[in-house]
Amino acid sequence: SAAPHILSSLVRVYATFRKGAANPYLRLAFFFLLALDAKWPTLVRAGFLNDFRDSQYFTLFEEAARISVAKFHELPLWDPYYCGGVSGLGTPSARFVSPTFLLTLAFGTLRADALIGMAMTVIGLEGTYRYLSARGGGTLPAALAAPVFALSGVFAHTPTMGWTNFFGFELVPWALLGIRQALGGSRRGVVIAALAVAWMVGFGGTYTGPLTLLAAAVEVIEALIKRARRPR
Repeated sequence: SAAPHILSSLVRVYATFRKGAANPYLRLAFFFLLALDAKWPTLVRAGFLNDFRDSQYFTLFEEAARISVAKFHELPLWDPYYCGGVSGLGTPSARFVSPTFLLTLAFGTLRADALIGMAMTVIGLEGTYRYLSARGGGTLPAALAAPVFALSGVFAHTPTMGWTNFFGFELVPWALLGIRQALGGSRRGVVIAALAVAWMVGFGGTYTGPLTLLAAAVEVIEALIKRARRPR
């Protein structure tokens, strides 16, 4: 019968893919290709101004910060180009307190938007993989399920509206991963959670933090229930 040979071949194929998903270099290469395919329409239009109003609004804040640093060599704490001047650091519309601002300085505001979307997508894919793995998902299932979050819904729609700040949601899995590890007694988890939340704040927007807090509450409740069930 050919059935045992087919089954053994399928087992070997599964083992190969599972081993590949566990390899960080191969996994990141896979995630990079996924992100490249998903963001290709925005990458080929990088450098063009989006005519949607929200895009122009957010672009103004990022460009003001870029000019302050690149031209005047000053911290972008004040934006003099909008409404007679507004706080650069205090407004949630600004996202220069983020590592992605380096892309803005290197490539310009318009070109960097597409690159930021690409980079944040890869970060979201890897973060989702790690979070699912921490919750008990296998390496291959976690890798295949990661795009369900990191390439879904609003992430596909935000570039057309200029809502680059919404890519901050790609950091949610990292925050939850850190919180889960911290609740388990890991100091490394504290650092991961702190960095993820700080990046969210620096990336701008007002939605990411509160919604992450709600998701984190689930982790805390789950940890408390597990602790309550342990024998004294």
